[in-house]
This record gives sequence, structure tokens and C-alpha cells, in this order.
Amino acid sequence: MRRTASHVLTCSLLLVGFGCVSPASNSGTGGNNGNGGSTASGTGGSSSGNGGSNPGTGGSHSGGSTGGSTGSTCTPTDTQLVNANAYYCTSSSEGLMGSIYPYGDGMSCPYSPSSPPATGFCTGDKCCLSGTTIVDSTYAAWGCGIGVELDDDGSTKHVYNGPVSCFMITLTGSSGGNVVRIQFTQSANPASGAVSPYTEIPAFTNGWSGSVCFKDVTCPGWATADQCSKSGTNGTPVDMQIQVSAGSTASTVGAYNVCLTSIVPMGTSSSGTGGSGGGGTSSCSSPAGSGTLSDQYGTAHVMCPKDYIVQNNDWGVSSASQSISYGPGTKFKVVTQGGTGSNGAPASYPDIFVGAHSNLTTQSSGLPLA
Repeated sequence: MRRTASHVLTCSLLLVGFGCVSPASNSGTGGNNGNGGSTASGTGGSSSGNGGSNPGTGGSHSGGSTGGSTGSTCTPTDTQLVNANAYYCTSSSEGLMGSIYPYGDGMSCPYSPSSPPATGFCTGDKCCLSGTTIVDSTYAAWGCGIGVELDDDGSTKHVYNGPVSCFMITLTGSSGGNVVRIQFTQSANPASGAVSPYTEIPAFTNGWSGSVCFKDVTCPGWATADQCSKSGTNGTPVDMQIQVSAGSTASTVGAYNVCLTSIVPMGTSSSGTGGSGGGGTSSCSSPAGSGTLSDQYGTAHVMCPKDYIVQNNDWGVSSASQSISYGPGTKFKVVTQGGTGSNGAPASYPDIFVGAHSNLTTQSSGLPLA
């Protein structure tokens, strides 16, 4: 893995490694959203969605799994929403609270619009989906997803009106040829056939990380105004949903295994000012983000004070052999390293960067410059 110094100016500023990110491309996909319940028991949405009218374009689908907060004791954290309890809360200043729940079409994964709340859905601080999508001209097999309630007090879902408007999301695994939609439901009780405004990220085989803001999602051209609407810049977000969406051709469906490993709430997005050099954690007064990475290509977001990505990048070996501890802020330490690179190549290339690198992007860095 060799990189030239010119990449620093045109792509990103890294503390160790750097590279470019390719622009996303859209493709026709299956139907979209489900809706989690707002009570502890929750109720599923209906499954009465219809296919879109445009060839190769997915139809709407109003089905969803049960969500709903658990009423569990919650310790507020503003730096990470994903945990093994599948229930989170932030400080009152951010005002985010709710469950993390699975939903699906009942065919592409075990979860269906009428399935009960999944127990043990999130384990080891990650929430995973696996299954196989198929080409379905009726769009009944539209895919499966992970929902995140934004403001559920345990009995009622609310439109989120707090200061957070963006989220740094990290996914690991493979989407199996399927594009992934990130969408925000616009009502606590969407009508049958409702379509949430969304943005799409291309199919990936080795995870994805990037920021998505309320302003980034839009209604698809194939949806009618009755099916999908969004008011103002940010709309009326209720749930965030990350959906593996079945496509309309053999190359845009397949077996997938995707894990949600991190959601970091962010404030209003901006153009940013670029990095200021390698500096350590002492360069900011309130560094945030810490943990351990053991996956071969595991990544995580840290703050100091802007957003950075730390990656294990154990690339020179055939399987994971390295663990690193990171944070708080822009620092990491190799804890274990058991692999050996071949043909003179290094076994690993752990790094922290700001900007864009491969398919990873930090929030509001102002990079790449062109």
C-alpha cells in the first residue's frame, strides 16, 4: 500500500495514512421504510406497500418491526449511541433518546412488520443484520434495516427538535451488492405506503463510514407527494433507519452481513476549515471517543475538537491479528500485534485521519479541497 505526498493536498490530511474517497452512485433498489413502535411492546407497521412506477426503481413499503423504548435505566452519553442494550439516551442538551430495533420484509431477514421486539439484537456494542435479498418485481421483498428512535420518552414518539442535525455512522461487513439507504421517518405514525426521504450509499464489501444529516435526505422522484413529503431543510425527523435495500437486478441483490458499530451525534454541518496538523490530544480541551478495535479493518470516530477517524488497518496479514486502544481524542496504542507482512510489506498500517480516505469521510473537515 503506497501513497504519494500529493494526496495530502487534494484528498485529506492524515496523521499517519491518507487517500481519496470515490463519489457515491445511485441504483434502482427495493422498497423502503418500516416504523418502530413507540411503546415498550410496540406494534409493527402494515405490509401494504406497492412497487414504484419507474422501471428499475424500488417501490414504497410501510412495513416495519416493533421498536419502542425499554424503560431500562440509562446512563447519558453524547458521544456514542450504539450499545449492547439497544437503548440509549444523551444529555438533556442534546435530547436524544430511544431504542435501536430491527425491521424487515420477513423474507430478506428474520424480521417482519409483525414480528415482536428482537431480544439480544445488539451484542458486544454492535447491532447486526444478515440475510439474502432477491429480485422481486412486486417489491414485497424490499430488504431489511436497523431503526434508531430519536426522541421516545418510553411511551410516545416525538419529532426530534434538538440541536443535533447530523450523525457519523460506521458500518462494518458487506452489503452483498445491495445499496444501503439512510432515511429519516417524518411521522410517529406514518400512513400505509409511506416513503421516508433518504440518501443512498453504494454497495460495499468492507464496511462504510460517513456523516448523514437531516438536510441530506430527499424524497425519491418515483414517490408521490402523498407517499413522501419533507418540510423545510431538516424535515420532521422521528426515526433514523439504515436499510439494506434489495435491487432490481441480479447484481444488486445477494447475501449481506452488516453491523452498525457506531453512531456519533453531531451539530449542524458546515464547510469546515481543514486540518491543523498532527497535534496530539493536548491540542483540544475536551477530547472525546475512546475504545478498542480488534476487527481487521475496524474504525471508530474520535473528537479533538473536530471529527477524526481511527482505523486498525491490519491489512498486511490474511486475518485479524492486531488490536489497538484509542482515545480519548487523537491518540492510539497498538495493544497486540501477532501478524507478519509478506514480501517486505508491513503487517499493518494503523492511523488517524481527518478528511476523506477510501470510503471513509470525517464530518465538516473541508477536505478534500478539490
